[in-house]
Amino acid sequence: MPASYKHVHQYKRNRALLDSELFNDGQCKYQEWVVVIMFYAALHLVDKRVAAVKVHPRNHKDRIKFVNKVLPSHIASKYYTLYMESRKARYDCIEFPYEKVKELKEKCFEVIESNIEV
Repeated sequence: MPASYKHVHQYKRNRALLDSELFNDGQCKYQEWVVVIMFYAALHLVDKRVAAVKVHPRNHKDRIKFVNKVLPSHIASKYYTLYMESRKARYDCIEFPYEKVKELKEKCFEVIESNIEV
């Protein structure tokens, strides 16, 4: 499994994509992909944190179990929300209005970012 610094690198790449013109304004036609990218950016923050204690979850289910054990509940719940919303985008073909994406970013993604140091 990747070392902690590799998760930081991938988080930064995902974050840069979120901040790019392609996804950063409300005009993007592919808001579901903004949700997916936010989730994977959050995933790499979480994996960076768990890699530091030599834990390397093999799948989402194991990662969620670890998140629930190790991270404060307010962060774990935000991570789970992003996970579930990204699943809706990926597997249920749900399209998201910009307002919903903005809410997920502010209430979930940015909370995770502000609580897991890069």
